[in-house]
Amino acid sequence: MLTTLAWGLPPNIWGWVILFFIAIHFSIHQLADGLNLKAMTDTIPPAFRDFYEPQKYRQALAYQRSTLHFGQIVAVADLLALLAFWWGGGFAMLDRWTRALAWSPLATGLVFIGIVVGLKALFHQPLNFYATFGIEARFGFNQATVAIWMTDRLKGLLVALILGIPLLAGVLLFFQYAGGAAWLWCWLLVSLFTIGIQFVAPKWIMPLFNRFEPLADGPLKTAILAYARSIGFSLNNVQVMDGSRRSAKSNAFFTGFGRHRRIVLFDTLIKGHTVDELVAVLAHEMGHYQLRHILKMMVLGILQTGLVLYLMSLVIQSSALAAAFHVPMPSIHAGLVFLVCSIRRWIF
Repeated sequence: MLTTLAWGLPPNIWGWVILFFIAIHFSIHQLADGLNLKAMTDTIPPAFRDFYEPQKYRQALAYQRSTLHFGQIVAVADLLALLAFWWGGGFAMLDRWTRALAWSPLATGLVFIGIVVGLKALFHQPLNFYATFGIEARFGFNQATVAIWMTDRLKGLLVALILGIPLLAGVLLFFQYAGGAAWLWCWLLVSLFTIGIQFVAPKWIMPLFNRFEPLADGPLKTAILAYARSIGFSLNNVQVMDGSRRSAKSNAFFTGFGRHRRIVLFDTLIKGHTVDELVAVLAHEMGHYQLRHILKMMVLGILQTGLVLYLMSLVIQSSALAAAFHVPMPSIHAGLVFLVCSIRRWIF
């Protein structure tokens, strides 16, 4: 049986159904990108002619075209890599190798999933490098050095390992030992993690990548605090991030809850805009909080996670699902990977 399932096209209806939905999702997104590219015109719409310089407008369109074209290439490469690994027996070989280690189910699962995630990350690094030092640099946005780029990835890997391994271990253990209630325990674990990261990220994770400093006293800070008071928005933490270390792009964002919440302005945003324009940007960010967008999105995400985990619990150890990916014996860790490969494009 192992030989017959080692490579080739999906051997059962599950595999063909999964392949069909992957192909549909890919086609829809490629079509949408194609229509967006077709709709772009170098002629400034009449309503915006007083706001855009023709040269800058054409430059913006050229950047948008480049990023869309590159996004299409990445999507094709991603799909081909998945199909090559799937149909080439990659999952089957990895399953045989990890089972041969004769480790505990938890250790085997962590190694299996870690290798899959690691291979995908390695595959995307050259593409990310080109996006940063090719496209972004060509249009004058990139300001990161190769050293900064590499350091960011190493730090990201460290954070992913510290946070991801315990979370993944908890999910695997619950599905292994908690029976029919496994998805509920996993849902609780993931929900607590999602909420907790809102408090941890602003204080401990984000400063690993960027420097944050309080906004200096002056006209800008006075104007921001005055506007916040005028709408009844409690604000005492406006910070400036050194976004210019990596990009010339401007941005602002709101993060955290309670006393951990903060509004962050990129230094590039401050440099390129007037006080009134910056207050308008901050009004937009405050609006997200006042309308509870962050809370609503988090609640929706938690509800969606619960639904996904419940659906996973129904089929995660299915022999038919394992066979669809040419793996003869089902396992929780392999089932988790196969389900993510199947549904992440539609749900995540």
